[in-house]
Amino acid sequence: MRGEHIPMVNTERPWVRHRKFKMDPETQLAVWNEWGGDGDLIVYHSHPTGTAFASELDRTVILQSPNLKFLIYAVVTGRFRAYQAIDGKVEEIKIFKTDIDATV
Repeated sequence: MRGEHIPMVNTERPWVRHRKFKMDPETQLAVWNEWGGDGDLIVYHSHPTGTAFASELDRTVILQSPNLKFLIYAVVTGRFRAYQAIDGKVEEIKIFKTDIDATV
């Protein structure tokens, strides 16, 4: 599984899919079981019209998943930010050796 990209299906209701993404629970569980806690598991998504800061919904999900790292990409600015739950708080973390700018 190392280095593998596994796309998720949006199972959110059709009328909310344009603003909210809900991962398919069966696929999510299969990935979690295959991962088994060895190394980093990074969940990523984009904010097509916003910033790379974690929204309230993002923060709720991050706090529920302290073993995961979350990467958010802002399409408009081409910037990434990464987050993880640490000691019950959502903290911004570095997961790259350098700050990455996708516009370069």
